[in-house]
Amino acid sequence: MVNPVGPDGTFTAEVAWLEGRDVREANPAINDELVRRGLLVRRQEYAHALPHCWRCGTILLYWGKPSWYIATSSLKDRLLEENATVDWHPEHIRDGRFGEWLSNNVDWALSRDRFWGTPLPIWRCADQHVTCVGSLEELSTLAGRDVRDIDPHRPAIDEVVVACPTWWAWRRAAWTPVIDAWFDV
Repeated sequence: MVNPVGPDGTFTAEVAWLEGRDVREANPAINDELVRRGLLVRRQEYAHALPHCWRCGTILLYWGKPSWYIATSSLKDRLLEENATVDWHPEHIRDGRFGEWLSNNVDWALSRDRFWGTPLPIWRCADQHVTCVGSLEELSTLAGRDVRDIDPHRPAIDEVVVACPTWWAWRRAAWTPVIDAWFDV
């Protein structure tokens, strides 16, 4: 994945001539560079709606980055079969909104970059080995201490270090994503 934009919304060194410039303010410079190179086909003003933060009103950027997915598309047929057996109230949901959502099922991007929420149970060592822990009992075994009564949220869970068979320890990443709200039950 190529992403020449940093988390602060400015161009990175991958686009040296724009490095440090805010992407929302770079269009004139990009247009000028395309003209200079003879690559601009057409210049046209186009107004479109941009997403905004509901808290502060700041314009949000779509920013490509790695995510954790569940391969729900491989379960599509079974999900549709099971949905048909559910006694839905109101009944039209089965074949309506929910049924249509299942019919157009794509793999679910499970991770969200937020602090609050249910953290993904992922630990990574310095050599980038990754383990996914299935329970607090399993985590206790891997950590070599009883953590079954720990609050499985931040910041407590971030302090749990587990053993890596090829390195000295697995540590949670400084910014481990949380699970999509649909999992927060």
